[in-house]
Amino acid sequence: MKKFLQKLMASMMIFILVLSFTGCDKNEEDSSVEESEEVEETEQNQEDTNTDEDDTDEVSQDQRVVAGTVAVSYILDALDYENVVGLPESTYSMPERYNEATNIGTPMKPDAEIVKSLEPDLFISVSSLEESNKPAMDNLGIESLFINLSDYDNILQSVKEIAEVLNLPSEGDKVVASIEEEANDAIAKAEGLESPKVLFIFGTPKSVMVGNEDSYVGSLMKMLQINNIAADAPEEYTPLSLENIVEENPDIVLVMNHVNPEESKKMMQAEFDRNPAWSNMKAYQNDKIIYLDNDIYSVTGNIRVGEALEKLVEMVYEK
Repeated sequence: MKKFLQKLMASMMIFILVLSFTGCDKNEEDSSVEESEEVEETEQNQEDTNTDEDDTDEVSQDQRVVAGTVAVSYILDALDYENVVGLPESTYSMPERYNEATNIGTPMKPDAEIVKSLEPDLFISVSSLEESNKPAMDNLGIESLFINLSDYDNILQSVKEIAEVLNLPSEGDKVVASIEEEANDAIAKAEGLESPKVLFIFGTPKSVMVGNEDSYVGSLMKMLQINNIAADAPEEYTPLSLENIVEENPDIVLVMNHVNPEESKKMMQAEFDRNPAWSNMKAYQNDKIIYLDNDIYSVTGNIRVGEALEKLVEMVYEK
C-alpha cells in the first residue's frame, strides 16, 4: 500500500510538471504571435508612410501653369508636369502633352485677357522678358516666375527653381542629373583635344552678328575648350566684321538662324556663295559651314543643353 501511494504521488508530480511546461510554451507562443503582429503593423505603417512620400510629386500637379516661352514648356515637359493650361504662339513645335493648352499670344506680349481667363496659379517665363511681362501679371494678380537660361549653370538652377515651386523635387533632381551626365560625357570627349578655329555667327534676314563667349552658344563652346575666334568680341552679339574674319580664316563656321530660320538660312547661303571673302575661306572650301538645329540651339538656352554640348563635340572635334 505504501509503495502504491509513492507511485501515485510520483505520477501526479510528473503530470503537474508537464502542464507547467505546456503552459510556458503556450505563453511564449502567444507572446511571439503578438510580437510578430506588432512588427508587421510597424512595417505596414512605415510602408504607408513611404508610399505617401513617393506620391508627393504626383499630388502636386494641382497648380494651373502658363508657360510664357517654348523653352519653359519643354522644362515643364521634362518634369512630367501635366497641368499646363497656356502656351505662347510660336513657329516651333511644342510638347505633345500640351496639345490642348490655350494659345496666349506672343512671348513678348501675351494676351492679358486670355491669360486671366485661364485662371492660372503661376506664369513662368524667362528673365529677359521680365520687364515686359511681370507688370501685366502683377496687374492680373497672378504669381510669376522668371528664370535665367543664359548658360549651362543657370539652366540647371532654373530647372531646380521650377521643380521647387511646383513641389517636384525628385523630378527636378532626375532632370538635372541626366543633363549633368550628358555634359560630363561631352566635356570628357573634348578633353586634351586641339580645337580648330571656329566662328559662331547669328543670322537674321536683316543682319549677321558674331557671338562671343558670353552668348549662349559661345558659353557652350568655352565649356568644351573650342577656339572661338570671336570670343573677345565686345558684346554677346556683335555686328560681323568680315575683314577680321578673313584674317582669322576659320576652319569651321557655325551658323544659328533666328526669326524666320529658313529665310535666314537662304540669305546666309547666298552670301557665302556670292562673296569671295567667304568662298575663299577654309570653312567654305572644306564644306565646314554648319547650320545649327534651331530646336537645340537658340539665343538663350533650353532643356536640351546636354545634347547641345554632345553635338558640338561631334561637329567640331569628330568630323
